[in-house]
Amino acid sequence: MKYNRNYTDEELNEKLADKVEPEDIDFYIDDTQLGYDENGEVLFYFIKNVIKEEDIPVEAIKKASKFIISNGRGHASGKIDMNQPLWEKSLKGKELTEINLPNKYTLNPVGISNRKYKLNNPVHSNVVGYYEKPLVNFKKTIKTQPKCRLTQFSSRHLSHYSKIIPYIEKVSREMAKQLPNHYRKQNDFIKKHRERIGESCYSTITINHNFRTAIHIDKGDFKNGIGTITTAGDYEGGQFCLVDYKIAIDLKPTDILFVNVHKHHANLDFTGTRYSMVSYVRENMNKCGIEYDYRVVIPSYDRAIPLKKRTLAMLERGGVPKNRIDIWIVKEQADDYLQFELDGYRVLEGVKGVSNQRLAISEFYNENQPLVWCDDDCDGLFKKVKIASEAENKWKHKELEDYEDYFINGFRKLWESGYNCFGVYPLKNIDWMKMRINDKLTYITGAFRLTFNKREYENTKYTLIEDYARSLNYFKGDGGLLRDESVYIKHNCYTLKGGIQASEERTEENKRKQIESMISEEPNYTRLVKKKETWDIRFRNNKPFDSKKDTYFMFACDWADEDDIKRMIEIANSVRNQGYKIKIYMYLSSFMLYDELFDDEGRTLDIIEDAETIVGIEDYINRNHFIFNGIKSGMIYLKNTLENIGKFRTKRTRNIADGSIIKIQNNHPIIDELIKYIELNKTFDNKTFKKYLEVFDIVNC
Repeated sequence: MKYNRNYTDEELNEKLADKVEPEDIDFYIDDTQLGYDENGEVLFYFIKNVIKEEDIPVEAIKKASKFIISNGRGHASGKIDMNQPLWEKSLKGKELTEINLPNKYTLNPVGISNRKYKLNNPVHSNVVGYYEKPLVNFKKTIKTQPKCRLTQFSSRHLSHYSKIIPYIEKVSREMAKQLPNHYRKQNDFIKKHRERIGESCYSTITINHNFRTAIHIDKGDFKNGIGTITTAGDYEGGQFCLVDYKIAIDLKPTDILFVNVHKHHANLDFTGTRYSMVSYVRENMNKCGIEYDYRVVIPSYDRAIPLKKRTLAMLERGGVPKNRIDIWIVKEQADDYLQFELDGYRVLEGVKGVSNQRLAISEFYNENQPLVWCDDDCDGLFKKVKIASEAENKWKHKELEDYEDYFINGFRKLWESGYNCFGVYPLKNIDWMKMRINDKLTYITGAFRLTFNKREYENTKYTLIEDYARSLNYFKGDGGLLRDESVYIKHNCYTLKGGIQASEERTEENKRKQIESMISEEPNYTRLVKKKETWDIRFRNNKPFDSKKDTYFMFACDWADEDDIKRMIEIANSVRNQGYKIKIYMYLSSFMLYDELFDDEGRTLDIIEDAETIVGIEDYINRNHFIFNGIKSGMIYLKNTLENIGKFRTKRTRNIADGSIIKIQNNHPIIDELIKYIELNKTFDNKTFKKYLEVFDIVNC
């Protein structure tokens, strides 16, 4: 149905902060209806009975709505009323004058209190999810504080926030079903960003409690999107009103209202308890940066022209920005690649040779930096897709449209799995390709892969079978890796002149020697394949292993601050709840000082032991960087690290290693090395020696 306007822009602006009343309404809507404005654009889509009441996380919504009292809701909070119950004592009942009432809905209380900013009527209204502005307390340190963040409620009450996410995801799926064009625009805007609520098309939810909004328009949300409103509670009235069109929509907890919130709107009065959830995307989330700040790294040797025609053209088709692409060359060919730097790409100098160049690239970037590795002979990423046909199982290859989206999803899958390497199918063979992500030990081609940069995994002595060696390093180091077997990379490394492998002495004899060496060293993972005139190597069918069952987290603490102890306990519980084994070692004096905290918050942590001598061993580990079979003891810094609470990550924390946690795989060779170290330093008595064994749990390994 089409609706027409009833007021001019000037008349609507005069109504801002006024209440809307029943006499202002001509149309009452209480059934499913799609409404259009005077220009034929969607004004609202009201859908009845699409949410099950049992799916509404009422308790979490209650908690969120009362988290703060907001004085920042502008016109929506109405004209200033100093008798409202939520005003703080210093302001409640104050007489208004022209000095402190600069307009009809804001109060400038200078002269009334010490405040120096404007206030609106106080209401129970809270923002959940993500926000692009820093906390008020951080404004003085804005240069060092992130502008985009998880809101205070969401970060402090993760358990409640996590219960809201599935509900919002269901609402989002309903938008995808009912308003696919609006959903696509909004989802395309937010899907690459970290600031996204679950898998929904929303970044933010405003949750209100018993808040009858006055006439206002929403600001700061995505202009090409559409607002989504749902409710909870037991109430009567409170209809959502589109003021200009004199429409009132009777929204109940099982209903969804998709509506243009850039039109003037408000609520009628209501009785009972009413919660409303307004879900949307913040317009400035595009300034927060994408979810994974990746770099595309392209090692190139003697292929300046093919690089431009193939790999760079491929990335441009896929929408990858030039400023994310690094081209790695050798110094003597700098003149051949000068034009790429002038075109906006970053050109960096490395070294000759496949393995040497890739290791140099890995050494250049920070540990855990998201990297997209792409050779200079690549010509497209193609996905296996089904053809609409009467014939069964008829498939074809289709090039991906959005490469950056594929990269982000790949890194997201890696993050969720806990692994660090993601690859694609190495061959164009539609019959062998599968519609799945494989996490077994599989060959990851170096022509195209995604990694969270791990320098020790990139380091290999093999130069002719380096892709097999690196694949095995990542598998053994992480317990698994990922390969998308529905996508393959089109490239030409054998007949195309040049390439970083051109500087290697790539003979069948040398390759055979390296194959024999790797199989003799890794018989449990590799096997020999003999062909007519050549030898090749294959991986055995090794399934991913559960690192949780084979990993201890050892907390070495010398903290003497109560807040740090509480944080350590919370993180330890979080790690334990994920299935890891926990050992906590503290100075006995610190433990005795805060033993009441362990009785209360740490009651589920089983073992607390003295660690007076642990520092020496930590220093020894740090100096020697024990690396065996691609596995390194992981040192993760936790002190003052709020982001790890409740959602602890073992592999990709952004903080500097400081020995606050030691991760050692059970039965790892590092244990043997520690025993050797202790045996070589038996200058202390048996009692001290026993302490060392207990601290590292060697006796029980």
